[in-house]
Amino acid sequence: MKACLLGLLLGVPCLLPLPALAAKKTPAASPPTTASAAQAVTAALVAPVVLPVTTPPPPPPPPDRVSVYLRGGGSLLVTPTRAMGGVGGGVGLRGVLKDRVILQVDVGYMGLLGNVREVRIGAGVQRGGTWSPSMLATVSMLRGDGLTIRTEGSPSPPRGPAGALAVVFAPFRFCSDRGSCVSLLEPGVGLGTDFATVGPMVHLGLLELGLAF
Repeated sequence: MKACLLGLLLGVPCLLPLPALAAKKTPAASPPTTASAAQAVTAALVAPVVLPVTTPPPPPPPPDRVSVYLRGGGSLLVTPTRAMGGVGGGVGLRGVLKDRVILQVDVGYMGLLGNVREVRIGAGVQRGGTWSPSMLATVSMLRGDGLTIRTEGSPSPPRGPAGALAVVFAPFRFCSDRGSCVSLLEPGVGLGTDFATVGPMVHLGLLELGLAF
């Protein structure tokens, strides 16, 4: 009888379900799948397109400038019947549009081959910036004395005004941010006429100083 009770007591624990075995195991987190990785890559590629992009505002256009300039140098117009020009200087007014286009007008006086007064109108372009080389096309009107040459075809040389078309280069021209400039050695060549004959014209500017306002 005692043996039966002892066997019954030992067998009861084996029949009861263990808590560790009855409890359901918590599923472990599944590793990221290929679909989730593709979604992350797509979001990274689409985000820059969807998000608004802030572009910097464009820089303001350069202002138009007006300056007064003083120039010194010489010009010489030679035709078959007359030579006019000399060395002197002048004063002028210049406008620069958008830091590129130049429009100017000046008056000057030259003395060597007589007393010559010159009115000159010019238009051209410049590089802009600190080093601002320029190229100008000029139209000049000269009045005054000159060295006349008598020939068989022209026993009475013309004494009226003379005109000239020229191209002037300014390779050594430097300007400040405010538009004031200094220029050295401005060569130029062209064609002149005393309204009877035609001949070459040469120009050499020695110094030019411009003050912007």
